[in-house]
Amino acid sequence: VAKNMVGDKREFRLVSSYATAALGLDIIFVGDPNRQLADEILIRGSKKDGGVTQFFLRGSRLVGATIVGRNAERTPITKFIGTKQDISSIKAELVDVKQDLSLLVK
Repeated sequence: VAKNMVGDKREFRLVSSYATAALGLDIIFVGDPNRQLADEILIRGSKKDGGVTQFFLRGSRLVGATIVGRNAERTPITKFIGTKQDISSIKAELVDVKQDLSLLVK
């Protein structure tokens, strides 16, 4: 923002997120977690895995996510959304709980 103020024009991108805790679980919403507007929803994890992340896609981009009990995924998910990365070729990796999401972000 400061660079824009002195004439260095750069796009400002903000990915909204908010978090809450309920019943001993951390619940995080990133980007646009509106299920009705998603073209596709991918699920990562399960109760057995210790948490679940839902990825909301529009076209080939991740536009939002809900994260329950998987707090470490917040930063890479925010980067996926902010960079508008095409994720069409890495969907299988996104849902694999053994895959470190931070290694997939470009």
